[in-house]
Amino acid sequence: MNEYRCTRTTPYGHSYAPNAPCANDKTARQGHYVHAKDEVDAYNQMAKEFPEDLAGKSLTETFTVDFNKDVSFLYRRVGA
Repeated sequence: MNEYRCTRTTPYGHSYAPNAPCANDKTARQGHYVHAKDEVDAYNQMAKEFPEDLAGKSLTETFTVDFNKDVSFLYRRVGA
């Protein structure tokens, strides 16, 4: 299991203003940290959380997903 930092490129279906810092710099956007098995799963979790952002756009147009860290140790069963 991995942790991904996801951002919304089109919050509420609208793009950021061109002069806004977050328009071109995803590190300036609010990050949503998602635990997922892969990037596709992370995109799908973001789509489920923010369906209003899709508005006929693809997942990769609407959200960014960047690997943050491996969190497999959080999901290991004790004594297994």
